[in-house]
Amino acid sequence: MPSVQFSTMATAYYKYDEAYILKGALCFKEFQKFYVKEYEPIKKNFTVDWYVFPDLWNTFRDYALQGVGKRTGNNYICLEWEPVTPNDAFLVAHELGHILRKYNRLQLHIVSRSSVFETKKLAEIFGSMLDDSVINSRLQDVYDFNPADHYTEIELRDSINEISGIQQEPGNDFIRLSYVFYYTNQLLRWDSITDSKAIQKWSNYKNLFRSKLRSLAESGEELYYIIKENGYDIPEKQKQIFNKISDKYMINGVRLGDLLDIE
Repeated sequence: MPSVQFSTMATAYYKYDEAYILKGALCFKEFQKFYVKEYEPIKKNFTVDWYVFPDLWNTFRDYALQGVGKRTGNNYICLEWEPVTPNDAFLVAHELGHILRKYNRLQLHIVSRSSVFETKKLAEIFGSMLDDSVINSRLQDVYDFNPADHYTEIELRDSINEISGIQQEPGNDFIRLSYVFYYTNQLLRWDSITDSKAIQKWSNYKNLFRSKLRSLAESGEELYYIIKENGYDIPEKQKQIFNKISDKYMINGVRLGDLLDIE
């Protein structure tokens, strides 16, 4: 059961013991293999706090997120519910993958130079763009997870709903670059998918994205080729990418490199 209950103006949320959270994920052989080989041998070296936010503005619907607590300094993972499905197990493994890459110094830490929410969010999106596909490809190739299920049944569903409602390209530079980074992230993640039915759905989505956000799609595809040509699986290569594009993009007349930094 939950060990501690907290509350916000919106809803209550719970901090759970790790054993309680992971018991559902460990029902799946893919997660069992991942847990035994990658997480269990080193988990004593750091702390992960586990939270469940039941229906918090639908923020975590079918998704999850991880970060570092400002007050505790501990890693945390937030879920909307306890893992009970293969997709839930994949999400938990993915978020743990971020924490493990950070622990093993395989992840470039991109931060905002200011406390402005938009630049802090942009730093998170940039970091995810460089790490998500590396993590998911490993989960697929080494532990037999199937990211295509999550991509097609959840991410494309939500992306199509969002993009379909767009009448014109956004004028806000933060929003525009966020779309570019997110679309590039999608392009990188879909590289490893081989299922023909999933690829057809992905192709349909790309056509929709290009029809609604043509210039942003072109920018995302250009960035995709920069990243693929350079390589991006280790911090040294990710730093090279950061340096290559720090002068390329502007936010309200300010260089991206003057808004974001590397720690």
